[in-house]
Amino acid sequence: MRRSTTDTGMALLTTMMVMLLLSSLLVGFGVMVVSDNQLSAGDLGRTEAFYAAQAGLEKLTSDLGALFVATPNPTGNDIRALLASPPLLPNIDYEKPDGTPGYEILFPSTAGDPGAGDPITVELTVASGPFAGLVGQITPYTLTVTARRSEGAEASLERLIQTVSMPIFEFGIFATQDISVFPDQAFTVGGMVHTNFNLDGGVQNLMRLLEDWSGDTLYYRGSLAPLWASRQARGSFKCCTNVFVPPTTLAFEHDTDFLDMSLVPPGTPRISDVNITGFRQILQTR
Repeated sequence: MRRSTTDTGMALLTTMMVMLLLSSLLVGFGVMVVSDNQLSAGDLGRTEAFYAAQAGLEKLTSDLGALFVATPNPTGNDIRALLASPPLLPNIDYEKPDGTPGYEILFPSTAGDPGAGDPITVELTVASGPFAGLVGQITPYTLTVTARRSEGAEASLERLIQTVSMPIFEFGIFATQDISVFPDQAFTVGGMVHTNFNLDGGVQNLMRLLEDWSGDTLYYRGSLAPLWASRQARGSFKCCTNVFVPPTTLAFEHDTDFLDMSLVPPGTPRISDVNITGFRQILQTR
C-alpha cells in the first residue's frame, strides 16, 4: 500500500518540531551552565573583594593604633604616611571606581582638609567604659578602604575610630609597677587606681616616709604616679619593725584640678586608648 503525501508531510513536520524542541532544551541547558559559572565566578570575586577590603581596614586600624601609642599627638603627615603601605594582595587594587586612592583616613584638620594640616582634638569627658569620668583629648578618624579586583568586583568598608589621650594625674594612683597598700591602715584614694601589674599591699610610703609618724596626721592632696622601678627597695615587703612608723591618720585626697586639662603641668605623661565607634559597608559589592 502506498503512503499518502499528507502523512509524509505530517511526519516531517513532527520530526522538525521535536528537533526544534531538543535544540531549544540543549541551548537552554548550555545557557544555564554558562550563567551558573558566571554567577559562581562573580560570587567568588565579590567575596575576595570584601575580605581584601576587610584586610585593608584591619591593617589601617592596627597601623593607626601603633602610631598613636608611640606618638600620642601625631601630626597630619604622620597619619598620611600610613596610607603608603596598604596590604599587598594578588589581583587586588585599593582604588575607587574613579581611579582615586581607596585607602584613606579622614579627620578634622587644622587646614580644613585631611590632605593637609594636623588633626584637631577636642576635650570631652569619657562617658562609659573603664575610664568613665576622666577627661580626654579626643580625635575622631574615619577609615575607608575600597578594594577592587581586576575583573571589576568591588567592596568598600568604613570604620569610625576615636583616639583618646589622658594625663596620668587624672588617676588617684597610677603605677606601671606593683602597688602595695598596708592592710592595717585606713587609706581612701578618692580617685581611680591603675596598675599594670599587681595591687597587693606600701603605696603610702611612696613619699619615702622615714620618720616616726606615730600619733600624727599626714595630709596629701595630689596624685601618686610612680613610673619607675626602685633601684633600692627591691626586697619583699617587711612589716612593722625597722621599716618606718606610718602616720596614725593618712589624709589622702586626689586633686580633682587635674581633671581640668588647662591645669595639668606641661610634659605630664599620658595614657592612650583607641576606640572603635562604628563600622559599615558603604558600597554594595558588585
